Amino acid sequence: MASKNSIRYVVKNAESIFKQLRWHGEVVCPHCGSVKIYECTYGYKCGDCRKRFTNYTNTIMHGSKLDTSAWVLTLYLMLDSRGISSVEVARKVGVTQKTAWLMMMKWRQAMSQDTVELKGIVAMDEAYLGGSWSNRPLRQQQEIIDQFLPKPFRKGTLPKSAYFKINSEIHTPIIGMNDGRNVILQVLPKGFDKTDIQDIFNNHATDVNMCVSDNSKLYDDWTVPFEHSNHSHRQYTTASGYSSNNVEGLFSHLKRALRHNQVHISKRYMQLYLDEMSFRWRHRLDTIRIKMKDTFSNANKRPSLNNVSAIPDKREQSDIEFVKECFRLGGCIESVELHGITYHNPGNQCK
Repeated sequence: MASKNSIRYVVKNAESIFKQLRWHGEVVCPHCGSVKIYECTYGYKCGDCRKRFTNYTNTIMHGSKLDTSAWVLTLYLMLDSRGISSVEVARKVGVTQKTAWLMMMKWRQAMSQDTVELKGIVAMDEAYLGGSWSNRPLRQQQEIIDQFLPKPFRKGTLPKSAYFKINSEIHTPIIGMNDGRNVILQVLPKGFDKTDIQDIFNNHATDVNMCVSDNSKLYDDWTVPFEHSNHSHRQYTTASGYSSNNVEGLFSHLKRALRHNQVHISKRYMQLYLDEMSFRWRHRLDTIRIKMKDTFSNANKRPSLNNVSAIPDKREQSDIEFVKECFRLGGCIESVELHGITYHNPGNQCK
């Protein structure tokens, strides 16, 4: 007899597993919430609103023509590994790569970090995801240098601050928070500051005693007690003996998973991959059945990739406000060039 955690059992009993994990023994109308339900050959019918529905209504499988076994097998393959590509899932499930990619992205939306809480001692640090600077062609490096640095530099003469500036421009900044059990991985907007990190922290912190980080200025003047370690002076622990190595170890797992399983990740969908990594890290000690149960508990909604927005750029809004102020103070200004973009004054009074 196959174990309940084996892939054979999951595929064979996929429909009954999903039905059990969604309804928990009591079928409820997804339209009006009534429990007066009649079971029919096509599914269910509500005795109050008289609407029909199935086990998959208003879930991630709503309206899907694929078998339940394909969806459940895809989730099993995602949770039973340290990361898997859509090409490999397509080969094992028997669907096209586009179909496998769409199923995986919808399952990632069910692994959201919205309800994750941080408690106790929280270690936090920021990281940048993207290709290595040394792997870029020399001509592309020089183009990036000319575009983002205020004064001309040549390859090989860049100071350390210039490399930090380039990393923040061409890479995707993220923040990681780890309290030993739960983790938060969140994409940061371009041009982020300490207020963005504080907002993310306040959304998930419930009973935090202390935070640990490096000596970055992003973590100065917080209301929560902080202890810092100066990595530039080879100091990797605080005065009390705490360190941020657990969140840096999380970044190491994340970068290896992204490098070995995905050829390219769009910045628009980066947060969904971070949600999957955070979910896998939080359930690293659980069985596959517990992982699937927690994923199904968040699958009672109809996700849409159209609602996934691109990474915001805080400077765009501040630049537009600055340009409007210039046009307001100087009515005869025809145009303003800022960060390589030319803004024209539509209300020029001197024409």
